[in-house]
Amino acid sequence: MPWNGSGQFRRSNGTTNGPTTWAAAKAAARKIRTDDHDSHDEDLANGLENCVTRDGQNSPTASLPMNGQKHTGVANAAANTEYAAWGQTKTQITSQVGALENSLQPSQGTLTDGASIAWDLEENPVAEVTLGGNRTFAEPTNPVEGGIYILTAVQDATGGRAPTWDAIFDFGEEGTPALSSASNKADTLTFLYRNGRMNLIGIGKGFG
Repeated sequence: MPWNGSGQFRRSNGTTNGPTTWAAAKAAARKIRTDDHDSHDEDLANGLENCVTRDGQNSPTASLPMNGQKHTGVANAAANTEYAAWGQTKTQITSQVGALENSLQPSQGTLTDGASIAWDLEENPVAEVTLGGNRTFAEPTNPVEGGIYILTAVQDATGGRAPTWDAIFDFGEEGTPALSSASNKADTLTFLYRNGRMNLIGIGKGFG
């Protein structure tokens, strides 16, 4: 093979070698022979075949050392088996760091008031909702086993709103707590998601 295993390509006609293959043959008084040309041309073909084509017709058979060089002009990855452009990677890192920061110190989100109140625990692990009537808290979505979730229920200007809770909410032996009834008062309930249940582990009532 013309490649020597260390990145050097060496021409040969089977008898003489290197950049002066044919001059060396002439100096040795060796006439031009078809078998020399066939050997030499096959040597070139083998060398070219061992290169990676730009249109992807062949593939590397070993790891490719980049010698400190970069791949440039790459497109964004679309599958896990593709490497990403740095801009795409940086965007993903920023997004994941933001999500991690939110999970470690989440900001409070606001739930939409309605007859049935939905709570996405992944999007809003800490949430607040103002009750505009006697509402039902539906089964929350995207819980994580062992997750801690905080809900603040605020009475509207009328007050006296009494919510009901989906069966997934478990209030233990003490039962469903009665929320503050005065207008604009807020109660904060803390839940632990365990064994498929939203277990109430604490409540603070009557905040302004």
